[in-house]
Amino acid sequence: MPSEAPANTPKDIIRRAIIALVVIVVLIVVTVMVRSYQREQLISEARSQLWALLEDRDVPLYSSQEVGPIYQKLIEYIKREGDEKPVALLLGTALERMRRQAPDDCDSIEIRNLPTADLALAANIFVYTQSIDCSDRLITTALNRQDALLQVLPVAAIVRHQQGKEEEVLALCRQLTELDPKNVQGWRGIALVQKERENWKEATAAFRKALEAKPDSHPLKHDIIDVLIRGGEREEARKRFTAETKPESGVALAVHLRLESRLLVLEGSMDAALAVLETAMKEDATDPRDRLRKGQLLYEMTRTAEAQSLLEELLVEYPSIQDAYFVLGTIHSHAEDKEKAQHYFDIHKTLTEKSEMLYNMEHFAGLNPEHVEVRRELVKVYASLGLNEIAEFWHRAAELIEVKQ
Repeated sequence: MPSEAPANTPKDIIRRAIIALVVIVVLIVVTVMVRSYQREQLISEARSQLWALLEDRDVPLYSSQEVGPIYQKLIEYIKREGDEKPVALLLGTALERMRRQAPDDCDSIEIRNLPTADLALAANIFVYTQSIDCSDRLITTALNRQDALLQVLPVAAIVRHQQGKEEEVLALCRQLTELDPKNVQGWRGIALVQKERENWKEATAAFRKALEAKPDSHPLKHDIIDVLIRGGEREEARKRFTAETKPESGVALAVHLRLESRLLVLEGSMDAALAVLETAMKEDATDPRDRLRKGQLLYEMTRTAEAQSLLEELLVEYPSIQDAYFVLGTIHSHAEDKEKAQHYFDIHKTLTEKSEMLYNMEHFAGLNPEHVEVRRELVKVYASLGLNEIAEFWHRAAELIEVKQ
């Protein structure tokens, strides 16, 4: 007869309970670690993808097809995890502001313990929606920490540029090139400030430094040609342009043709310049400045009535393009309509200081037809400038969207 198994003693029961408890604890710890790793991976991937998109000058962040999936992942994560990860909340809020008419609510996020590079990244995204106060708060905090400077300084330069603080932009970009002599963003920032000041030689030299660091960059090659044209360096501009490979179609071809058109103007071939510009406009109809250039060309070719009609139509859609007011003022001045000429010259003068910010906002509004908030911001800016007719235009545009919604 088989012997009976010995009964479990209290010690056996305790030992097995301890083993089971240890196994459960290990499983919990492993599960937590896996979840934590997955969370960190999601944030890390979103972070690196956004930095890459922001550094790609050929594809504006707000029109990139890759932003949507990143945004959705962050929002789903925030819904699942709550406020556990302020980085996700901050980046998600920035993208929410960019994609929809969300308010500037970065003040509600605790940023004290967030990594410096993430503050810079969020500030960079907020700049795209002209949320300058929010960007300023984030980047000022980041600058005060004096770490992650290779990420912080380029964004700080962008924010200060939007605030019109060009001396600070130069100082930040010079600090960046001292830290990293091959830093493209630093050299390009210096070049852009010098270009705005019409210091063509200094701008060309800085663009060349940027190109040395990134020799295959077509945008930088175009930047150099652009500055050479503006500085009247016809022969070198033509030499560099001829060395460029002509793209087959699309936006890249349009960029190439715009440069060629301006070079032809410098060389005195006005009819050819107009024909090339019109071809560029067929390849890419999204840049309203092409219509400004065409209006300027028509005026220089003494086709005044056509120029006036084109520029007046342009200002109905893009009332911040200040050079259009200057050309119209000149047209009316030559027609001896002094009152109307002065009206256009006054608007041109008022807009000049705010032109880039307003153009970016209007361009963003054009690419995002359902975005109410940016239209409300345009109302405030134009009203603050005393341009009440233009403010009213954007007020009506915002109201139309709200009615549809």
